[in-house]
Amino acid sequence: MLSFNSVGRAIQRVEIAVACVALVVIVVATAIGVISRSVFDSPVIWTSELSLLAQVWLTFIGASAIYKKRGHVGVTGVLEAMPPLLADIAGRALDAALAVLLVLAGLALFELMGRQWEQTLSTLGLPRALTSLPVVWAMFSIAASALLAVIGGRGAVSTEAVSK
Repeated sequence: MLSFNSVGRAIQRVEIAVACVALVVIVVATAIGVISRSVFDSPVIWTSELSLLAQVWLTFIGASAIYKKRGHVGVTGVLEAMPPLLADIAGRALDAALAVLLVLAGLALFELMGRQWEQTLSTLGLPRALTSLPVVWAMFSIAASALLAVIGGRGAVSTEAVSK
């Protein structure tokens, strides 16, 4: 039987793979753009738009993967100064608030993305919604991780940090 943790780890592995592919796309597209301009004196116009699209994917999908590992930057001094029980309650409250805010933002962005499928990126001809898709994914993925942290007891600060 699949557990929430195993599903979360599988999603995180996919997110990391997507972020890695996006990074490779950025490097290759940028290299093609530079070489075409510098060596052949004939710029390839789609490389900057592809690089920008890949940067959006790398940023938001990567942020979602990192959040699951609690690898993001955070200021935890106040929580670390609290007694463990109070820190756990406050951490869960912070995660719950984050989840609510991200779901609300994700719903608004999802509506915007729905209107962007008919629009296209100027040089690639791809749907403009592809720039919003990773943002919407990150909002809901991080919100789900935050809710699981509330339920599972891994609040906004780790228990190791509180016990120090």
